Amino acid sequence: MRLFPAMRVIAGATLAVAVALNAGESHPRVTVVHGRCTNCPAPFDLRQIEFLTDTIGWASASRLPPGNGTGLATVLHTTNGGRQWKRLPFVWQSGAEEPPPFSFVDRNNGWVASFDMDAGTGRLSRTRDGGRTWMHRACDPPLHRLQFVDLGIGYAVSDSSFRATTDGGKTWSSVGLPLDATQIMSFRDRMRGVIAGWSASGPLRVIVTRDGGKHWTEARLPTGIDGSARTVAWLNSERALLAIRSSNSDVSTLLETRDGGATWRRHPYEGFQGAGKRISTIVFASGERGAVFFDDATSRRSFMASTSDGGATWRMTQLPASLSDCDMRDGSFRCASGSDVVKIDLGN
Repeated sequence: MRLFPAMRVIAGATLAVAVALNAGESHPRVTVVHGRCTNCPAPFDLRQIEFLTDTIGWASASRLPPGNGTGLATVLHTTNGGRQWKRLPFVWQSGAEEPPPFSFVDRNNGWVASFDMDAGTGRLSRTRDGGRTWMHRACDPPLHRLQFVDLGIGYAVSDSSFRATTDGGKTWSSVGLPLDATQIMSFRDRMRGVIAGWSASGPLRVIVTRDGGKHWTEARLPTGIDGSARTVAWLNSERALLAIRSSNSDVSTLLETRDGGATWRRHPYEGFQGAGKRISTIVFASGERGAVFFDDATSRRSFMASTSDGGATWRMTQLPASLSDCDMRDGSFRCASGSDVVKIDLGN
């Protein structure tokens, strides 16, 4: 096990100062679990990752063969903390731009949205026993974003429409969106949600709902903000963080809202944004405890900026590798890095 250096950073409106860790504080412990897929024809890179217990986890995964080969995507499952993964045999997509989305509300109940290559239609698969058995239902057009908040209520995006279900995915309602493509969708609860994407007529747009997607309103972004939305994290019902990556450049901007997404401003701390910084994911378990994960193109290193006071101060930890996604449970992060899982225990 290798420990990477950490320092605490005090963030202000225009100033950030690095200071030493307080007496008694421990460094985050970083452990790399080397993984492999036991029934995959080739190694896959983990993308979206979610652990339901210390050992049981799910991940979407993709592989781009060398040369001009067609990309492959699937969904993987582990029962030993990421040392071995097995792919779902019915989820095997070629030519997919993004891995299939999935959503679990507990260790037993989950959904996977995929494309049925044989039937040529979208498909929604549901398990009630932790993935041992699945029920499949045609879902056309295919779902590109997916999130369930409980056993009945779920949300999705297909093409330029927002979809909602109250019966666990059996039936879906549809509301048109003012977007041609969506990059992220995230709901804080049954009512509050945010979608970011773009339309052919303009730059990045963010829309928000407070009634479960029945109505959407345009959010106000800072002047000059454009690019692609990478990740969003809710701290509470009114406060959220949104990472934007500028088009054709290594410049990330972190936006913050304190009114449920209606208005956004640039986050005051510059340590994980700006030129050469690439924010990969943001995870918060509460309004106080969470982290921003990013790569620094200048130093060619990867970092975690963690906070236990809602962002008033940040503690920087160097990481062993770049991360694509992270999940947090019981005070520890489990992150995807290639085919490996990086576990980060925050300590005190």
